Amino acid sequence: MNSSTSETKTTKDETSTQRPLPEQMVHLNKAWSEASNAYDKSQANPYLGNFVAAPNANQFAGFQNAIDWSTGAARNTANTMGGAGAGQLAAGTAGQTAALNGLQTAAGTDYTQSNIDRANQYASGQNVSAIVDAGMYDARRQASESTLPSLYRNAAGSGNLNSDRTALAEGVVNRGLAEQAQNLSATTRANLFTQGLTMAQAQNSQQLGALAAAGSLGSTVAGQGYTGTQAGFDNTGKALTAQQAAGMGLQGLDQSVLDNDLKRWYAQYQQPWNNLQEYYKITGDLKGGTTHTVGTGTSETTSTPSMLSTIGQGIGMFGSLFCDRRYKTVHSGQIGTFNEIVPTYLFSYNHAPDVLHVGPMAQEVQAVRPDAVFEHDGMLHIDLTKF
Repeated sequence: MNSSTSETKTTKDETSTQRPLPEQMVHLNKAWSEASNAYDKSQANPYLGNFVAAPNANQFAGFQNAIDWSTGAARNTANTMGGAGAGQLAAGTAGQTAALNGLQTAAGTDYTQSNIDRANQYASGQNVSAIVDAGMYDARRQASESTLPSLYRNAAGSGNLNSDRTALAEGVVNRGLAEQAQNLSATTRANLFTQGLTMAQAQNSQQLGALAAAGSLGSTVAGQGYTGTQAGFDNTGKALTAQQAAGMGLQGLDQSVLDNDLKRWYAQYQQPWNNLQEYYKITGDLKGGTTHTVGTGTSETTSTPSMLSTIGQGIGMFGSLFCDRRYKTVHSGQIGTFNEIVPTYLFSYNHAPDVLHVGPMAQEVQAVRPDAVFEHDGMLHIDLTKF
């Protein structure tokens, strides 16, 4: 902004004053008027529509379904998997423990003596006599039905039926049968012992194999149980994550509604203040003048009211020029024309003789445009809004 400047110096202080030139006031007033019109238009036509796309029922339903699923079916499935896994883990661990105990017991057992005892027990438990009788049946039948009758017939034919020779022959036959029975009995007992020993060894191998299989199966079941337990735990976490995500989604939808309402409120109630701030950017720095005093003592800065600060005082103090000739000292003849109506002069105000200004005289404007001049506090002012 152009201005005239005057300086007054003393031994202690230096003072400088800047004010708008009178001819600048026309343009400043025009700027204010245009800013005021723009403000009024923006004030009268604020945007009151939506600023955020409103969520729809399907979105709410989708998030609610996700919450229901995560707290219902998903959680139940996870709990079932975890429970089954925990049961398998417990059963498998118990099986492993039992198998280990069995193997430890087997490791401390004397299987040689145990097998012998069990073989003897097996052999003694069989009816050896019946087995021998069954084995001797044919031999005894042969002796009674063929061998001895033939011996008796030969002895009777020779007249020696009761002779020692006949008795000796009969004794040989019976002794042979007895020896055969004893041999068969011994063989039978030996075979039964061997069979019992073989069966005991087979049973031991079978038991050890069963313990090993039980331990392996227990390890497998325990591993499956651990996997199932872990899967149940992981799925529970996923269900919780899904529940949290769905909850945050619902919160986001609700928040979008609040955000939209807030922005609409802002547009309705706050935007005019923003418009006013923009208005101030245009007109708020149009100072009536600034005085700076700097010296060896205190320093202070004072400002005359800006044009905006006088809005409430009416057009008599704003949009006007203080142009009363009675308070001026003219330093030249006509140097221009004010609004192509009256002359303009180089002058100073009586209260600040060292500061020069250029402008018209209110009395001359009053002579040709009385409607454009008004009096305020005993001083004449030119109403710039009339031009």
